Amino acid sequence: MRSVVIPRCDSDIATAVGITIGAVQRIIHELEEAGYLRQRACRTSCNRYSVIDDKPLRHPLEDQHTLHDLIVSLEQQIVSRIGHQEATLGRRSPGPARPSVSLDKLTDAA
Repeated sequence: MRSVVIPRCDSDIATAVGITIGAVQRIIHELEEAGYLRQRACRTSCNRYSVIDDKPLRHPLEDQHTLHDLIVSLEQQIVSRIGHQEATLGRRSPGPARPSVSLDKLTDAA
């Protein structure tokens, strides 16, 4: 299980993703109801959630994979794209490309 701090309000998330505030709230509610998120008490204005990443995905074609598998796959794609962009721009990378913000930096042990 990962603990994720979302330092923006629902309206910021909606703007960044390109959906309505109501859609953000519905999605978060659905993820909580399905057991993928658990909201934790927070004394600041941020939203803090525990992500249940060992839970299997819901669709029958994907239920052999967990949310953790999906997160790892997305992280790998981000790193790969950053490396590809550096290569096409002619930049030399001193080592493996890393995303500027990874889920590990947004998470802490629950």
